[in-house]
Amino acid sequence: MKVLIISINRETSPYPVVPIGALCVARAIKEAGHDPKLLDLCFVENDRQAIEDCLAEFSADCIGISIRNIDNTNQQNSKNYIPRTRKIVDCLRRCSQVPIVLGGSGYSVFPEQLLEELGADFGIAGPGEASLVSLLQSMEQKTPVAGVPGVYYLKNNEVQHNDPVQQPGFYRPWLEGIDLDSYLKQGSLMGIQTKRGCPFKCSYCTYPKINGSRVTLLGAEKVVEQLRYYSQEKGIFDFFFVDDVFNIPYSSTIELCKEIIKKNLKIRWYAFCSPREFDEPLAELLVAAGCQGVEFGTDAGHAKTLRGHGKDFSPDDILRAGLACKKAKLAQCHYIIFGGPNETDETAAATIELMQKISPTMVLPFIGTRIYEDTKLAEIALSEGQISQDQNFLQSVYYRSKNFDAVQLHQRLQDLEQESLHWLLIEGAKVFAWENLRQYVQNGYHGPFWDLMHRPTRLAFSKLPSNQG
Repeated sequence: MKVLIISINRETSPYPVVPIGALCVARAIKEAGHDPKLLDLCFVENDRQAIEDCLAEFSADCIGISIRNIDNTNQQNSKNYIPRTRKIVDCLRRCSQVPIVLGGSGYSVFPEQLLEELGADFGIAGPGEASLVSLLQSMEQKTPVAGVPGVYYLKNNEVQHNDPVQQPGFYRPWLEGIDLDSYLKQGSLMGIQTKRGCPFKCSYCTYPKINGSRVTLLGAEKVVEQLRYYSQEKGIFDFFFVDDVFNIPYSSTIELCKEIIKKNLKIRWYAFCSPREFDEPLAELLVAAGCQGVEFGTDAGHAKTLRGHGKDFSPDDILRAGLACKKAKLAQCHYIIFGGPNETDETAAATIELMQKISPTMVLPFIGTRIYEDTKLAEIALSEGQISQDQNFLQSVYYRSKNFDAVQLHQRLQDLEQESLHWLLIEGAKVFAWENLRQYVQNGYHGPFWDLMHRPTRLAFSKLPSNQG
């Protein structure tokens, strides 16, 4: 079958993200004998024109839409992407009569609602490679979709769904289907996945819906082979490990770093880590393997608020991880969510004090937590009267503890931002603008925006061969 996959994300602030999920799905269906084509809308000026031109050249038998995000989870500068997605589906309906399948991380968070809201034929929640291959086989053989894992569909005007894939496969992204240079020239890092699934139970998190709660490892040798291919065959040297949590399990992280060192890969990379089980030996090994910086989902610096967020680590763990990074000269960024369950003025002050003690490369604080359906935070918000029983979660709604002074805290954070280069409020900040990051990228600096801002002053930085083409 000829399958058109449309990556609809066009958010480029602070830089565009390579749609590796859609590319992995394209690889899977190609290996299954189908003919994929990827339409990337990230850099197009007119969605409708791009879709019409593509369908005029490529007569698709099925169309998949990859939905990365529902909104930007920024309370102060909110953007909702559903209206544009609806226009894209409507355009496809006018141009084609073939089945439309929704997928992607954004779809997986609201599978039932989005299938109805957008009027598609099918949706796939969770890892999509095996599910789409199975769905295409069902279409070809005209068999019921009841056996297709992870699929959502309408039956008798009601949404039905099947259990997701239990053992997701791993596929190398189909880079032939995308203009990768456009991403790299705007500072994008190539995404790499070493595992799927997140076993943690953060009160607000949707990762278990997207990748499952059971961890499946790709294996160090296979990950390193991908890194070798990208660096030696494609000239790509800058990566971000997109695992939900990179350093858990600890043993597999050690094994991977040692394998990178063994193969002598000259690469630079970043990863999202947990303060749990993050110590000096690990930090030193990360640096030896080419890691330039880590991001921590720290959320809070007081035990009460950490419990409210559902975290399984303590303030002592956070301090140990932060000091380990400092000793190893490893850049670190801590994401803090003020106002979570159990937050008070005292707990907020304790969080600030802990961050000041660590003095990391960057602290990115938020006030308020996006509430998603079927999470512990939604239960808490309902019990406190912050949301209603029939709450529409497609429209962003945020949780704030009623036991702290948000106005006073916001002023304190603004003062910290003015006093220090290490605090940055994310409120539609202009630092996200490409114009402010262009100079760093063009001078050969690659990395998350928070590290770009500090790189010119870090003596440890040394340029590798350019991958800007």
